[in-house]
Order: sequence, then structure tokens, then C-alpha cells
Amino acid sequence: MGKAVYWRFSRLQTVIFNSTISPEEAVNSRWQNRLLGVNQGVVHQINNINYQGRGFFGAINGNGYVASVWDHQELVDALKLRRHDSRPGTSALLVGFYDPDEPEKGMGDIKELESFAKRLGAAIEEDFWPLLTRKRLRVRTEVLDGDELVLQHAVDPADQYAELVRALNRFDAGDVDDTLEEVGSVVVRDVPIAISARIDAHDPHPAFEHTAKLVVTLSDDEHDSLENKVCLLRRPEMVVQTVDREFEGRTYHAFLLAGAAIRPDNPSIEDERADDFLRFAEPPAHDRWIPRRGRNQTSQANLTAHYRAPWVPNLQNIESSILDRLFELFGAPPVSEDQPPEAIFRNLSFLRGEVGTGARGASAARKPDVRIQHAHVANGAWHLIFEIRAKNRPEGWEVVPKLAFVGLDGGHVDVDWASFEAEDDAETGSGGEVILRGKPRGRLLKTTVRAVSVSKLPIPASESAVDVRLARASVAPPPLKKPEAE
Repeated sequence: MGKAVYWRFSRLQTVIFNSTISPEEAVNSRWQNRLLGVNQGVVHQINNINYQGRGFFGAINGNGYVASVWDHQELVDALKLRRHDSRPGTSALLVGFYDPDEPEKGMGDIKELESFAKRLGAAIEEDFWPLLTRKRLRVRTEVLDGDELVLQHAVDPADQYAELVRALNRFDAGDVDDTLEEVGSVVVRDVPIAISARIDAHDPHPAFEHTAKLVVTLSDDEHDSLENKVCLLRRPEMVVQTVDREFEGRTYHAFLLAGAAIRPDNPSIEDERADDFLRFAEPPAHDRWIPRRGRNQTSQANLTAHYRAPWVPNLQNIESSILDRLFELFGAPPVSEDQPPEAIFRNLSFLRGEVGTGARGASAARKPDVRIQHAHVANGAWHLIFEIRAKNRPEGWEVVPKLAFVGLDGGHVDVDWASFEAEDDAETGSGGEVILRGKPRGRLLKTTVRAVSVSKLPIPASESAVDVRLARASVAPPPLKKPEAE
């Protein structure tokens, strides 16, 4: 779970942590009940003085900074942050906990909180069933009305997702079948993932092919939310996303173990490196590896700052490889009655109005898109190189690329450019416009832009995830007339 999730679920965007560290790392002989609160507000100004958004709750130390409060048992108990385990770890209090998608819930009677706790437990079972199955996570939900315990539930995926739990246990034990013959059969198939060359200073390495493991089992008649889906997971053993595919007459459960999730207790160096690649592929919400198109495309900056392109096809091929293995097991899905085979369309592309010498369709031209080629942080600012691509048309295009900080909920905050330069095959305007003129030949209009953000940012650049979005895409303005010679 991304650390920013904590603040998203606090009405006051405030989280208080109580940590136990290992005795070997004790600070002035203290290692238990380390309290610190963090508020994630917004950048603001008071009396013409600028303040950053983040604030801290703790004790002022000798240097004037906020430091942790140690060994304050009375405060720990009052905050309900008592840790019942002496092992190193952290408890988090989300002040004013709520569901941002249903902000009105939880403000009424205790029954609403009970319902919320049950749904929270069910969501944890669905998203963290691998980690729970391997006993690497234990979760208990409780609801307190004052000091009275009104609900207590130990989260266990074995009942709701019995097939997945059984399949993972059999995989870990090396007890798998060659074929899917009956309910409960478990097979494993290799899925190759191309890992791009890493170019940063942390762990540079050449490109290589990682072998992920697709585990498939036939299901019983008890329906659940993860049937006919492939759960994708890496080292944290949290379901990142699912690949959904139904096969007539067959019901299955499946998951793809990638990176260090294959052998979590003894991963190889290549497993670790594959895990890093997939981690950088995830947006802040940690809910996707496989890139989407158009407005649903997520930030590419994390990968482009660390890995050499191309990497988009590497990630897209994960889904196609999974589907290939499922087709081998269950057979390709039949063509629907009202949909001719795709092969016919491929050979009759003129029916779709694609570029060529024949007639053009009446549909609107596909909107331009942006492909980030490189991104890194230097001197507190984002430095990016990105390509703008658009379908060639006589009237050309005028687009306005904006640098956007990407939020957990898919929202964005636009950030100004400090410098912005396009290649000679495009024109730029004073308002940040990029103008691509139509050409007599060719399918695409494209240009490469080099740009740097301002250094005064809502949050530090090194802690942000960014994307480049097109705020506007329209017809190019008429070319400026050159002054006539006297």
C-alpha cells in the first residue's frame, strides 16, 4: 500500500505513527513508543510568508525542529496506538478516518462503522490474499464505541477465496499438476517479461528476460469477485491489477507471480531487478503495470527516469502473454455472431478510414498523445524530454502540453514550465502552445520537446509522480505572413 494512501483516508489529512524499532537501532537507549504526527496540507501563505504544505506533530528539539516523542505511554493509550507486539513495526492512526468516495458514511451511529469495518476487511482479503495466505501479514478489524469493543474480526481469505489460497499453497509446496483435469487442479505456466536496461546509479544492469509464473486452477460453484481473473502481484504480494477473461463453460482462478513474489524468502538477483522494474511501472495508487491509452494513461516518468526505452511494449506484452497461456489451456474464445473475424478488418483497413489512397471515413481524427522519453529531477525541478505525436491532417494541430503532478485518485495539479523548447519541425506560441503543420505525405506529425519545470513546486520534485497531459488539442492557427520586402 502506498504511503500516501494514509493521508487520503484522513478527513484532516493527518496521520500519527507509533513505532517500535529494533533494540540494536535504539536512539539514546530508546526503542519503543516513538510517536510522530504528519499533516499533508497544501502550500499556503500567511502574512506574505510562504509555507510548505507538510506539517509535523511532536516535540521541538534543540535545533528548533520537530522531533519524535518517546515513551509517553499515557499519550499512546489515549490515541489507541498501543502496540501489543514487541517486534519492530509501526502503527498508524488516521485522524478522522473515512472513505473519500463516500465521505458521508461513518458520521452516524455505530452500525455504520461496523458496516465500514466489514467492508474494509473484505477489501483487505481481496487485495492482500497472497500476503495473508503466506502468513506474512495478519489483520484484525475492531470497532470500539468509547471503550466498548462492539466488533472484532480476523481477516482470513481462506473462506472467500478458497481456490486461490489452495493454489498458492500448492505452488509454494511444489505440488502442482500437468493438466487441468478437475476442480482443484493446479497448473503452472511460464510467462516471459522483458526487463529494460536500468540506467540510474542505484543498480545499473543490461536488459534481460524474467520468467514469471502463471498459476491457474479450476474453480468450484461458489462465486466470488476474483473468478475468471488473473491477479498480478510482485514482492509485496498485493494484487496490483487483474487481467479479466472469461471462457465459455470453464470457471477458473489464476494469479501471476512476478519478481520477488515467486520465491519471497530467497529471491534471485534477477527476481529483485524484475521486481524493481514493475515497482517503477506502478502509478502512485499502485494499481497498474499495463499502460492504458488516452486519458487513462498513467505517469511514465518513474520508468523513464530509471530505465532505457522501450519499455511500453514490455509491459503491454505481459497481458498478451497471459492470454496466450490461457488460450492454450482453455482454447481461444469463439467469435461472436455479430463481429466478423479481426483478420478481415486487418485486410480491409480502408473500411475504417485509415490513411491510404482510398476513401476516408467520417470519424473524427484520433487525438494527439504524449510519450515521455526521459525524465529526471535536478536542482529541485523536473527535466523532461517527451514526444508529441498526432495524426497527419491538412489543418494540422495546436496542442498545449502541461506538466501535471499525479494524485492517488487519478486527479492532477498542473505545474508551470520554467523553460520549454520544441524541435524545428514544430512552432511554439507564447502561451505554451506547440503547433504541428500538416504535411503532404506521411501518417504522423511529431516533434520532440525538452522542458524543465519551475523549482517552486507543491511538493518536492523527488517525492512526486508526474505526467505530461495535453490541456488542449485543436486546429492549428493560420501561419503568420512573412513581411514583404520593400
